[in-house]
Amino acid sequence: MKKKILTALLLIFIFAAAVGAWFYGYYHRKSNDNLPALSVITEIME
Repeated sequence: MKKKILTALLLIFIFAAAVGAWFYGYYHRKSNDNLPALSVITEIME
C-alpha cells in the first residue's frame, strides 16, 4: 500500500513539474509582443 501511494505522489509531482515547465515556456517565449518598437531602437542607436 505504501508503494502505491509513493508511486501516485511521484506521478503527480512529475505531472505538476511538466505542466509548470510548459507554462514557463509558453509565457516566456519570444514574440513581437515583447519586442521594443523600431523607433525606440533607432533613438538608442543615435
